[in-house]
This record gives sequence, C-alpha cells and structure tokens, in this order.
Amino acid sequence: MMSAPTLGYQQAKYLDYGFLAAKAEKAAKALAENRPLTEEDRAALEHGSEFLKQVAAGAQALTSGNYQVQNLRGAMEAFEVAVDPLEQLGDILAHGDIARALNGAAEAVSTKIMEPQSMLSADQLSGIDLYGNFFGSFYNFVRAHISQTNRTPLLGDGGRFEPAVQF
Repeated sequence: MMSAPTLGYQQAKYLDYGFLAAKAEKAAKALAENRPLTEEDRAALEHGSEFLKQVAAGAQALTSGNYQVQNLRGAMEAFEVAVDPLEQLGDILAHGDIARALNGAAEAVSTKIMEPQSMLSADQLSGIDLYGNFFGSFYNFVRAHISQTNRTPLLGDGGRFEPAVQF
C-alpha cells in the first residue's frame, strides 16, 4: 500500500523544481542572447527540456484521453505542478496546442545546445522565448508555494519560536 507523500518530501520536491527553474531560466537567457554556455548552463537546459517534455506528455494525455505515454505518473506530476505557471503564460499558449508548443520549445533549446552556431527559425526563436518565460513563471510559482508552505506551522497553532509550555 502506498502512502501520501510527507510534507518534507513535498517541500524537497518543490526545492528541486525551484533550483531547476532558476537555473533553466538563467541559461535560457544566455542562450537567447547567444552568450557562451557553461557546462552547468547546458545541463540546466537539458534538464529543463526533459521537464518540459514531461509536462507536454501530461498535457497531451489529459487533452487527448490517451494515457498510453511513457512514465505516465511522471508526466502527470510534471503537468500538475506546471499548471499555474502555464496559466501565467496566458496569451502565449492560448492559441494552440499546449503540448506541441512545449515540445517545440524543448526541441528548439536542444537544437541550439547541440548546434550553437546554427541559425534558428522564427518558430525556434519563439520556442526559446517560451522556454525562458515558462521557467521564469515556474520559478515564481515555486517560490510562492514554498513561502506559503513555510508560513504554516508544522506543529499546532503557535509559532516556531514560542517558549515551551511548562506544566
């Protein structure tokens, strides 16, 4: 029998997402500006692309009703945490297939990493822009989530630093 994730596990997962979002956004900015990428930038972009592909797979599964995707659980988890940041993008994603747009962004970033001197099409450039905007929104969402979670006392109504009750 599986149990629900603990608060500590959930916070650790959101911290991981926060680090990914911050690094991917920073690296996407360097990529968009044609600045040289460090190995850390490349790794962040690759991890971000994989995450976007998972989000896209979750979106595709929900919109098509076809749940025959590799790692359905991972795709649905990624999509679940990405819903708010996707909503923040609003007009950028309002006129098309979300899964296609996210996969296109991930592919544009991957192409630019592998071929840094290549000229990108307008669609690929907008994909890199979408990638950076998504991870900027995602970082803000994760930061707000962690901040809100940390305001809730873990034990009872009192603050963390209240003196212990003496009997």
